[in-house]
Amino acid sequence: MLENNISDMNNNDIQDQDEVDKFINSTSRYVNLPKRDGESSVYQFSKDKTKRKLVTKTFTDPITHQPKTPQTRVEYNVIDPNQTDQEEKLLDVPKTLAQAIEANVEKNHCLLEITRHGLGTNTRYTVIAA
Repeated sequence: MLENNISDMNNNDIQDQDEVDKFINSTSRYVNLPKRDGESSVYQFSKDKTKRKLVTKTFTDPITHQPKTPQTRVEYNVIDPNQTDQEEKLLDVPKTLAQAIEANVEKNHCLLEITRHGLGTNTRYTVIAA
């Protein structure tokens, strides 16, 4: 009986370790826009309109830690060509950036480089075919 309990404990430890390994090695479902002025990211977009949707996001003010007014953004399913997994990830962008992305995708430019210019409320993005 004691041997069965020890065996069960060992099996649970192995199972727990597998879950820990999966968690540690997992990648996020999301990719991010460039964080610094002048930084760029390249993503593969799709012409398939089902690979985009409107989402509402509520951000937190970094100073007061209070929720800001909810914002409507466009969420795209994209592929990061620089990642080995090549799985679709989610990228949410503001309206003005979505307009630039859509203009490129309509011209069959689906591999796009997004570059950040500025910081804070002065942030702007440029989108070019990569």
